[in-house]
Amino acid sequence: MPSLKARPFPPRPARPDGGVALSAESRQVGFRRGWSRATSFDAPALSVWETPRATRLAYWLGALGISLGAAIALVVAFRTASVPPGGDPGNWLATALAYVGRPYPSQVVPLGYPPVTFPLLGAAVLAAGPLGGVDLYAGSLMLALGLSLAALAATVLKSRVVALAVVAFVLVNPSVLAMFFWGAYPNLLGFVFLNLALVGYLRAAQGHPSSGAAQFWGFATLTVLTHSLAGAVLLGTVAVALALGRFLPLPPWGSLARQARDGTLEAPALAARALFRSRGGRAGIVVFAGLVGGYYLTTYLAGIPHPGYFASNAEGFSLDTLTGTLTPVLPGVILPVPVVLALLVLAVLLAALGFAAVRDRRPGWLTAPAVVLFAWPVAITLLILVGAAAKVVTDYRRLGYCYLLPEGLLAGYVVDRLWVARPGTASGASDDAGRTVDGPIPGWSRIPPAHRRPAACALVAAVVLVVVLATVTAPAVGREEVTFTRIAHDPAFLDAVGAIANSGTAGATLTIPGADKWVGGLTGENAFAPYPSTALLFYPAQQLDSQLAYFALTSHYAVTNGEVAASVHGTSPAQDTGVPGYAADLGGLPRPILRIPPSEVGVRLHNSATGATFRANLTGPPSVTLPATATGAMKVSFVEPGFWFNVTVSVSANRPEVTTGFSASALPPLSVAEFDVVVSPAVGTSAFCWANPAAGSFLWTPSGGNAPLVTYGNVTPSGALREATSFDPSTDGPAARLSFSAANSNGTPTVGGSLALTTPSTAQGAGGLPGVYAAPAIWQTLGVRFVLWWNATAPGAGGLLPSTEVNDLAAEYGLSPIFENAAWVVLAIPPPAPATTATDGMAPGPGAGP
Repeated sequence: MPSLKARPFPPRPARPDGGVALSAESRQVGFRRGWSRATSFDAPALSVWETPRATRLAYWLGALGISLGAAIALVVAFRTASVPPGGDPGNWLATALAYVGRPYPSQVVPLGYPPVTFPLLGAAVLAAGPLGGVDLYAGSLMLALGLSLAALAATVLKSRVVALAVVAFVLVNPSVLAMFFWGAYPNLLGFVFLNLALVGYLRAAQGHPSSGAAQFWGFATLTVLTHSLAGAVLLGTVAVALALGRFLPLPPWGSLARQARDGTLEAPALAARALFRSRGGRAGIVVFAGLVGGYYLTTYLAGIPHPGYFASNAEGFSLDTLTGTLTPVLPGVILPVPVVLALLVLAVLLAALGFAAVRDRRPGWLTAPAVVLFAWPVAITLLILVGAAAKVVTDYRRLGYCYLLPEGLLAGYVVDRLWVARPGTASGASDDAGRTVDGPIPGWSRIPPAHRRPAACALVAAVVLVVVLATVTAPAVGREEVTFTRIAHDPAFLDAVGAIANSGTAGATLTIPGADKWVGGLTGENAFAPYPSTALLFYPAQQLDSQLAYFALTSHYAVTNGEVAASVHGTSPAQDTGVPGYAADLGGLPRPILRIPPSEVGVRLHNSATGATFRANLTGPPSVTLPATATGAMKVSFVEPGFWFNVTVSVSANRPEVTTGFSASALPPLSVAEFDVVVSPAVGTSAFCWANPAAGSFLWTPSGGNAPLVTYGNVTPSGALREATSFDPSTDGPAARLSFSAANSNGTPTVGGSLALTTPSTAQGAGGLPGVYAAPAIWQTLGVRFVLWWNATAPGAGGLLPSTEVNDLAAEYGLSPIFENAAWVVLAIPPPAPATTATDGMAPGPGAGP
């Protein structure tokens, strides 16, 4: 294009439909290879497809009504439970406390998470209290999402009727509503700013280069400082749009001027120049770099960690959440990871071919809105593919939710351009212009021809919306409400938390997953829970806390190398867990594989004085001695009348293996003829067991979620393996029966043997924490003073975790409840003695269990 000196636009004439004309204050504009300082397309009255003021007012009133109605309905649904749905809102509440000067858990690191969400939520909490503030914030977020989407839809679409329909259908989309119920508040606020940033980008392409670019960079700054994934999607979308814009030439000056006067200017190539070369664009870049760069530089210098959304960790090999990437768009569809990746790659290739074909055959279709709507889902797809290739562990399902907004806008764009806003026939402004009063729709002829398609669209949209609300949205809201209020959202939970908050004792709470975040938000103290996987815990401290909570609650004495673990849940005879159980790491947390119940250990003794032989069982509580390091041996001793039974457990330092040694010894005149051991599934699990061809070897394959953790058992001496079967008549379950015999029939003073257990697959991605653990040491390390436990026999409990843990703690450590109702129990832990505190998860050296 030849270089053009700056020249003014001629005055824009008044439009016959009442639109606002271009004022004489329009600034000069010009093009060379770059932009001059005076260059600007800013024309305050210039907008695309301007409508009369009354129409614009009606549009915004309609958008406000739809958004406000959705917000009110959301809050009403939230108020059906005593605590707002989801667990994450409790975490956002705890974080917001730090921004408004209230006491907050020390787990919260101010400025660690992108900060924009939390002052706003904190203000709502100050206005309406903790729970009411969350409801208020969620409703306000719904309102803001609807209005920001209305702004973007009005910029992208010609028909305001279609734009309103897009807003309505997006807000009633069950996947969008699900985000509110599971608490994706930063994501949603990021979507609000993303919408407004794209409005600025499109305004820059439609005749407002300076102010549009400034708007883009301003809201891009807010997006990045609200949620990292939303910021990545926005910047990726614009990067793809700008890259595609380079294949679309800037129209000649005359065409630009004519389109600007007509209000139809939407040149993709203009946006690229505006963002980086206009006055507003340059200023916006400075603001973006200063605030975003300043935030990350300040937190880096202060040593403040950020969520590891884009970093690989030890769980990178699994990437399980890729299976649900497309679920937000295709509800109920779960596909294998290879299928998901293949579909995404195919989608990118088809999109590239489609763009090339349209660019060659119908370049006029590639307007700025079309390019943005094309680039948006492509950018999301590329982020997923690049993350998967780099084995970045993030919640890919959340990236799947980013498809929802462009999905709605793309559908609206197709309806808008192919039907509602399509040019009419040559004989009139509308295809319906020739219909008479006798047409099939009474009164249809009274509607002006130009308004008939919008009216038909409005009617169809209203009918479909009512059907969707009744048959899809309402049932989905009911399901979400039940799903995300199942744990820790009832009045009984609030009473239990109130007992902790009003106890007068400061300290952390150990509880179950789903309750911990609300406990932290409502008490202002730390709360810990063992999560099924650490793959989606994005702070290293969270991963550590989850593993420590696991050992404190389910393995009171344990030794682990981070890949496999041996643990004793308790020493009380009622607990029946004295012989160490075996667990292997899966997802960053130990998964129990098998155990040897003390009740299944029998010793056959021979009395040399009487010649009698008899069987004795383990009846007394054992003592537990922990090693000083993870490579030492944990010892468990059962002292019985006339004999004792010892177990030593050692964990390999460099492979996923635990070796358990057994020995039975007797005092004269008794001698040990034989002892039997039965290997059983861990509590709450099942497995398949069968003998290997190698002597003394068996395979143990957990069923269900632990299926990948195939474990090899090797018995020494090999003849001690008497049977390996998936059905044992005495237990109705899988078992490996071991029998260790003395060298002669009259027995010997001591008989011993060993069992080595190895789970090779856990070494591929183990993210566990090596060390030696004892529950009291963990309590002291974490500052735990309360245990809040769910009574699994309460209605709706569903057996998430066994309620017996309360009884186990009471039996093991003498803890008693300070509060109890039908659903929850609160145990108080006495203040720690001035003993050594566990360091880095290590127990305070050797010691005996109580």
